[in-house]
Amino acid sequence: NNIKEIPAGAFKDSKLLTTVIIPATVETIGENAFNGCVALKTVHIPESVTFIGNSAFANCSALTTVTVAQRNTNFQFIGARLFENCTSLTSVVDFRGIPAFSEQMYAGSGLVNVVIPESITSLNSVGVFENCASLKTVTFHDGITDYMLGSRFFNNCSALENIVLPAAVTFFQDRVFMNCVSLATVTFNGPVSNIGVSGFENCSELTTVTFAGNRPEMFGLDDRAFANCTSLTDASLMLSLLDRLTNETFLNCSSEIPSIFPIWKERLSGSLVSVQTPGAVRAAPHST
Repeated sequence: NNIKEIPAGAFKDSKLLTTVIIPATVETIGENAFNGCVALKTVHIPESVTFIGNSAFANCSALTTVTVAQRNTNFQFIGARLFENCTSLTSVVDFRGIPAFSEQMYAGSGLVNVVIPESITSLNSVGVFENCASLKTVTFHDGITDYMLGSRFFNNCSALENIVLPAAVTFFQDRVFMNCVSLATVTFNGPVSNIGVSGFENCSELTTVTFAGNRPEMFGLDDRAFANCTSLTDASLMLSLLDRLTNETFLNCSSEIPSIFPIWKERLSGSLVSVQTPGAVRAAPHST
């Protein structure tokens, strides 16, 4: 009755453990405490817990249900790779009071349809849903306030089909959507300031990219941002940004380069079939 901590590695690789009900006195769950408990199916976390260490529940391949006491808003730390490779876990856990996911929190898990919890206000963490091969849809809420989307956030989410990003998110770090081979459409609702290196590289089914609120003076496209997007046929790219593109921004994108934009011939290794420009644009930059 006086247990305050489940030590690091306490039940690591316990093959027969199926259910965990943590005592109401526990405040700390150590790193790797339940890592590799392949038969573990359900976990309940009481309101007393404030600290959960790295990989505490990683590699629990049978884990389907994690509940957190409704009144627990006291979390101070949620470790990295918490549910990594939990391939039976199909929904995110709402750790109320924690404003951001931890690094690679759900990497390689079995998530299918994700609804970002209302408590999350920042998406600036590395590889949160990386390698989630079953992830198809992600729904964001309007309470996101941080402007950055962390590197490799959706890297290798091979089943992800469409994404509509919140208006607050304007800066996309490296490889955010790299290797999302089923991704067909992307909508940026905010004034995008940067898409990082290999942001959409190898998204071979990507056909439509919509920038809904651009500020051309701020926009940047890094190396290989859309490399190998062989199905890309339409993007509302701002023509005033063409002089910022690198030689590999659209590497191996299909179709012919529009002849009316000679700068594209110099700067792109591929092209788009059509470009939708804002009504305010009257002329495209030209090379000398």
